[in-house]
Amino acid sequence: THATPRATLHWEHPDDSATATAVIPLPVTVSHDRHEGVEIAMVIQAPKSMRPEKRRPRPKELHSKLSLIFEGNRFPEPVHYRNVDCMGIPSLLSPQECKRIIDFAESSMSFRDHFRSRVVDMSYVDFIDPCFANAFWSAGLGWLLRTMKLEGLVPCGINEVIRIQKFVQGGYVSLHSDRPISLPDGRVSKYSLRIFLNSGSNSDTSDSTDFEGGVSIFHVPFNEPVIFTPCTGMALFYPQGELCTPQEESEVTFGTKYVLRADVLFRKAPRPELPKAGHDHQSRIP
Repeated sequence: THATPRATLHWEHPDDSATATAVIPLPVTVSHDRHEGVEIAMVIQAPKSMRPEKRRPRPKELHSKLSLIFEGNRFPEPVHYRNVDCMGIPSLLSPQECKRIIDFAESSMSFRDHFRSRVVDMSYVDFIDPCFANAFWSAGLGWLLRTMKLEGLVPCGINEVIRIQKFVQGGYVSLHSDRPISLPDGRVSKYSLRIFLNSGSNSDTSDSTDFEGGVSIFHVPFNEPVIFTPCTGMALFYPQGELCTPQEESEVTFGTKYVLRADVLFRKAPRPELPKAGHDHQSRIP
């Protein structure tokens, strides 16, 4: 069953060498459930051994090689679906931007194989790039989420730890859910962002096919699964933790599939400033 679009949602709710890109291996924890088999709790978080030690603050770098790929600001239009808690964002990245991300990952970093029988078979690379995270947020995602509020929290950016997943023929991820992370500065992740960097077969909005199979399947309780066919540049935005719909990446039967995964961070909503005494023009005596 393919996802069915619904009406548009309304919420009340950046020099090549400027920044060194750190590549880190990250774990995936596995829990066993009697009723649903093996379920993976996916979390993208820097291991303690890789986290930077406290030191004197250095001037913030403005650019990194990857942060310069963006072709300008965009104003994405979301698509919502009737029977799954997930928002689609078509063309959040352009095909050229997606290709540059893939080329960067393949030429600058080494993918790590991750295999566990009947659970996961893929390669991935995780890198830390705050400049890329900031540029990505400013290029359009921040605009899209500017009015969102969630339990007194507001979205404030994406985590600087970014994951690129690579699925060759036979690659897949079985049933899993994404877990939230908490940062020392108080920011927490509440939503995941998954961006397809190339297109699968049967994609309605792409003329090219880079792989076959490899669809994203959301297993909605008491309903038919919702299937998303990857299309270059399309993003999926969905909740983490207990509200995360169990999902899987089906087996790639031909070609190579690339996906970018990131955590969307939230912080406490700032309190509105009260007018200072003596600055109320209506209270002044002419």
